Amino acid sequence: MKCSRIKCDGTFSFLRDCEEINTDAMKELDKEKSPFKIDIPWNNDPEKVDYNSIFFEHFFPDLTGKAKIIDRFFDDVRAPMYATVQSDNIKFHRPDDEDPDHLVSVTFISYLMHKHTVSQQNVYVLLS
Repeated sequence: MKCSRIKCDGTFSFLRDCEEINTDAMKELDKEKSPFKIDIPWNNDPEKVDYNSIFFEHFFPDLTGKAKIIDRFFDDVRAPMYATVQSDNIKFHRPDDEDPDHLVSVTFISYLMHKHTVSQQNVYVLLS
């Protein structure tokens, strides 16, 4: 069966209930090369290794240009909170700022912190 809606360069087939995949679909890894993106140095003293820069340079998603996309989304009448965004003149992209996408980064970090806090609270509730 040729791929139709899924963008790929190969073919696929459906397996019966009694069949299973018996080949590794992942590429063979080079035994000499680390499978990780980077090797993070470990030190008990966080002052000796800048873990924040490692996180933001290698793991935090690149949000460059996302503020313009969010502004375009909220410029559509069908968008939720359209009236509020228009009446309060809310803009995420701030071209005159040093980082025009700063609000998106701050919002994303706040969201991550909130989700972590909520999950921690749920664990405490379950354990008590």
